[in-house]
Amino acid sequence: MRRSLLVTGVLAFGIGGAAAAAIAHAVGEPRAPASGLPDFSAIDVDGDGFIGKDEYVNAMLGRTRLRLEQRFDRIDADADGTVTVADLDAARAANIEHLRRRNAACGAGAAVPDPAPADPDAGP
Repeated sequence: MRRSLLVTGVLAFGIGGAAAAAIAHAVGEPRAPASGLPDFSAIDVDGDGFIGKDEYVNAMLGRTRLRLEQRFDRIDADADGTVTVADLDAARAANIEHLRRRNAACGAGAAVPDPAPADPDAGP
């Protein structure tokens, strides 16, 4: 009963979808298999039966960090642990080509602009 009220409260007050899905899963409701969300117990680090703000933020930051590391690895063409201007330009061009193909496949045309080369003097 207490967990049902918690789930209802989370959904009613609009806390992030990831937290709501994790909490719903913990009370036995199915979660989307493709969500990739960790189990409730993996987020509830202190085991008190609730997900605190710090627990939630740390869980989501871990996921974000992993995705950013994977994105960096895709951009780092020669896998030397650094991204050059050429790596970044190639990644941008590949992304724009991907968007063009996707837009063409759905009938949106090629409304994606040509990539501008990175300015090495502009800084991050």
